[in-house]
Amino acid sequence: MTGRTDWNIRLRWALRCPGYFALRLFVRPNSGIEIRYHARRRAPSIAEATGLPPASIAAFLTEVDKSEAIGELFSRLSSLLKMDSRKLPVQERLRVAPFLGSFRAGPELYALIRALRPRTVVETGVGSGYSSTFILEALRRNDEGRLVSIDLPNCEAGWSLTEDEKPGFLVPDVLRSRWDLRLGRTVDLLPDVLTRLGHIDLFFHDSEHTYDVMSFEYSAAYEHLTPSGVIISDDSMWNTAMIDFAKTVGQRIHFVYHAGGSAPITFIRKPAFS
Repeated sequence: MTGRTDWNIRLRWALRCPGYFALRLFVRPNSGIEIRYHARRRAPSIAEATGLPPASIAAFLTEVDKSEAIGELFSRLSSLLKMDSRKLPVQERLRVAPFLGSFRAGPELYALIRALRPRTVVETGVGSGYSSTFILEALRRNDEGRLVSIDLPNCEAGWSLTEDEKPGFLVPDVLRSRWDLRLGRTVDLLPDVLTRLGHIDLFFHDSEHTYDVMSFEYSAAYEHLTPSGVIISDDSMWNTAMIDFAKTVGQRIHFVYHAGGSAPITFIRKPAFS
């Protein structure tokens, strides 16, 4: 289902997140103004979504700068970028945040997982393993939980692994004991993964950003969410799958801002009792 015009998509999202869209009318993407706008709102937005005080969220965000595993991630990135510029994504995003691929909300994803303390996390879309590293480090700091990731290498336009790289190649070895990586299409693998797990506490979408795939993933994951479990999604504003899904399940969409600028990630929480 893709029969929505771009203006209709933007309008429907603007009605739900007017501050962000109003900002984009007046400032260019990734400008200092936009980045500061997001940075001021990231801890309060995570606090609102999780129910924890902003001070606790700010403390989680501070942990990122002190993490040895995440420090290793950035060291590997710095080394790669100096060695071979061909490893850069097509879109030049590195002046905002030094990583491969386009997901920018690693610290915020880390804070969400620290706050929510999920025991079973499922992620779709891995790429270099940037987001996986933040998830796994948060689980390690929580001293509980595991991550199951699904990835189909080189399926996303504008981003691909080189021949000598495998999905998740940036994930530090110290974090891999909590990680189960499955390779294939989510429409093929996700139902079986969810059935075998039984219940999950957190689902993170960052795979193919089409209406059909996103709708499929949200619906499949929601059926297996524990009470108070959450769905987090990157690039929701590419289409209206999240809006339509939230309406179907009768839940509010929370917007989580991140310091990298760009559109907020979205967050839906299942009721504690249904």
